[in-house]
Amino acid sequence: MAAISGHGIGLAARYAQPFAAVGLATLLRFLAPLDVAPFLLYLPLVFLVTLALGRGPGAVTVGVSLLAAAWFFRRSDGTLTLSTGQVVALAQYVVVGGAMVLVCDALRRTMVEREDTLRRLDAANAGLRTSQAALEDARRDAESACEAAEEAN
Repeated sequence: MAAISGHGIGLAARYAQPFAAVGLATLLRFLAPLDVAPFLLYLPLVFLVTLALGRGPGAVTVGVSLLAAAWFFRRSDGTLTLSTGQVVALAQYVVVGGAMVLVCDALRRTMVEREDTLRRLDAANAGLRTSQAALEDARRDAESACEAAEEAN
């Protein structure tokens, strides 16, 4: 998760990546045309971008891919307007994409919290191991002192 979390990436790069991802998917879309549902190739991008970069870039991915899908719809039938069915399909995409952004962002936040908890637990365990070693040394010293005291009596 740390490798894809986008922590070392600047804000501009985090928001530029969705545009690049949608551009690549659109190029792929030209190679394998889908006249019925042009937004199907964009759903995995919404998932990956949101999981890797967060809610904002995920929402940008939904918006940019919505525009690209609407352009593909318009391009497929050569008209300047979208049909009612196309508008309904795009509205459904926005709902599904928005839900994916919320769910993936929640998953991402949970994974980050889990990693922080694991780091804190590792630090606490290291402290416990150090304390255990110190207690073991103190026990040995006390046993030695007790043996020395018994021999002295």
